[in-house]
Amino acid sequence: MEVVYPRCAGLDVHKDMVVACVRQMQDAKINRDVRTFETTTSGLMALLVWLREMACTHVAMEATGVYWKPVWNILSDGDFEMILANAAHIKNVPGRKTDVNDATWIADLLAHGLIRASFVPDRDIQDMRSLLRTRKQLVREQTRHTQRVQKTLEEANIKLDSVITDILGLSGRTMLEAIIAGETEPTKLAALAHRRIKAPQTKLCEALRGRVTDHHRFLLRLHLDQYAALASAIEKIDQQVSASLARMDELTAANQVMASTLIGLLITIPGIGVLAARMILSEIGRDMGRFPTAGHLVSWAGLCPGNDESAGKRRSTRLRKGAPWLKSLHTHEIIAAAVAAGAEAPFVRAADLATDETGSVPVVLDALDRLPGFDLLVLLQPTSPLRTAEDIDHCLETCLERQSPSVVSIAETPKSPYLAFSTGENGRLARLLDPPEGSTRRQDLPRTHYANGAVYVVRVPWFYQNKKFITRETTGCVMPAERSIDIDTLLDFQMVLMNTENGLN
Repeated sequence: MEVVYPRCAGLDVHKDMVVACVRQMQDAKINRDVRTFETTTSGLMALLVWLREMACTHVAMEATGVYWKPVWNILSDGDFEMILANAAHIKNVPGRKTDVNDATWIADLLAHGLIRASFVPDRDIQDMRSLLRTRKQLVREQTRHTQRVQKTLEEANIKLDSVITDILGLSGRTMLEAIIAGETEPTKLAALAHRRIKAPQTKLCEALRGRVTDHHRFLLRLHLDQYAALASAIEKIDQQVSASLARMDELTAANQVMASTLIGLLITIPGIGVLAARMILSEIGRDMGRFPTAGHLVSWAGLCPGNDESAGKRRSTRLRKGAPWLKSLHTHEIIAAAVAAGAEAPFVRAADLATDETGSVPVVLDALDRLPGFDLLVLLQPTSPLRTAEDIDHCLETCLERQSPSVVSIAETPKSPYLAFSTGENGRLARLLDPPEGSTRRQDLPRTHYANGAVYVVRVPWFYQNKKFITRETTGCVMPAERSIDIDTLLDFQMVLMNTENGLN
């Protein structure tokens, strides 16, 4: 195999030590020198001196948690090119793993040009990325404290979150402070609500009628103080980010675009605010030259379907994990856009319920626990954009008129399941379903339907009991095929665009 870098090094980085292998190619002979260094500053400086003495032109290491960062920062002072590798891309053969073998393997891969460098932004962008990631973690912690406040109120039988969308908004905080101060009269507490609160006074009074003990007041005070401390920390981070951006603009080279200009460009995208623009900039940097096309950027972010095909069959299109910070940054921007359009967004689901593996049932149960008091639940899948208000109304009317515990939208199956086969040994076909007696032609087969995923209507007590959307008690509402497209693949998306452009919806 062709040698691309004749003098290079591979580093196996650990918390307390670095195993380095320098690989030199001289007269078709390979010489390897392996040494171990401590990860203290003096140890890494010694590693830098040794790599310079060995005249290395390229040095590669794998990304191992945060341990690679101090090594990268110090070795960046050297006059060689640094390459950070994704650990999954350079995995060694199982059963041959030692620190020396790992360093040697990395060096060999690098010598033949088989390591694709991961994106490492410059120091200023790294600092801003660290600040904004910390900010997101603090916001998540704020959400947890809000949920703890809701739990404490529920224990005291105070149903404030049933009548006020944001219990830590202006009205909610005022009422909570009064409750903590010892006020228990519901009418006095309800009078503290801002005039923009839509709930009537009678409903507010009933929601605020509970049994609050000193224990509840202590917990409420504790959580509110924690929430306020986190809000103060978030404000300090925002100030530091603003100062960092101003400093970056001052140090911008003549051939570079200022960070503030890039943020101004990003916020022209619908749904992207200043905070989201800052986070995008901190994650992808200013230089788009490292991404050959927009598709490469989308793939790097983990926002496009993966390839998993074997024997001509596409087995999965699941998104890979990618950059979780970039994938999740639109949450609050989407919420803000929804609220501006007149919708309510009373909470953000927990992180463990926001994974690709999470099903709809636990998510819906979590929402019902947070928002009690409803008799019917309507679930509209976002991957079915062609349904209409008439489709939703039809499902609701069917549920009420027929007293059905659950109703789902369905569409006629384009290919009858009676014509489907499974393949056994030697490729022999076996029918999945035997056709009804007397149905010898395709036209004579019974019509069949499938749940198209557009609309689900269930009665809440029934759903709590069954924890399913579809049972033998479920009623179907037929939707036309042209509005039953569920976006699972790129082809589905293209069909939706075609139908929209042709005015079919």
